[in-house]
Amino acid sequence: MAGAGFDAAMVRDASDRLKARLGWSAYVVSGAGHLTDPRMHLAMRLDGGPELQRRARMVLIGNVGVLQGGLPLLPAARPDSGRLDLVLLNPRGLTGWAAAAGHLAVRMLPRRAGRSGDTATGSPVARGALEYFQARRIDIGFATPQARELDGDVVADGTRLTIEVQPGALPVRLPAPTPVPTAAARAPRHDDHAVTSGG
Repeated sequence: MAGAGFDAAMVRDASDRLKARLGWSAYVVSGAGHLTDPRMHLAMRLDGGPELQRRARMVLIGNVGVLQGGLPLLPAARPDSGRLDLVLLNPRGLTGWAAAAGHLAVRMLPRRAGRSGDTATGSPVARGALEYFQARRIDIGFATPQARELDGDVVADGTRLTIEVQPGALPVRLPAPTPVPTAAARAPRHDDHAVTSGG
């Protein structure tokens, strides 16, 4: 995952002392201090398409969907889909934050696990607090420098974020499959015979 705005600022400002004591919950404490940060002005292109203008508090891009604590922020993301998922978080006021939190909380329920029908590209949900997109290449420009992070590591603030899929870039080695006897191998041969003993 990679992100800019609220997510990156939360990671950047989480206290090392609190992380040692609380684990991932330390990010919740840090995030509370950024709930009222100003929204970002951004322009993005998906797969070289037309420029889309947006305002958002957070941009998050990834090919896996579940964050720490089981939060399904990118529920349609798959590591083997060949596409990246993008969510813009743009709640407005307490009602916007409540709508976003409620939307995500419902998707943490077991009966909703894995459902992604409401995250089609360009789909705003939770009263517009969340908007989802998919693409192979994502180019985002910010009007002012923003906090940025890559897989939980903070990188320098900047005005651009460009991410693309590189097919076949990650070799994966698997153990050799265990041979499974075929039906023919299990069937008795014609020269098999039963041995009986006379009495």
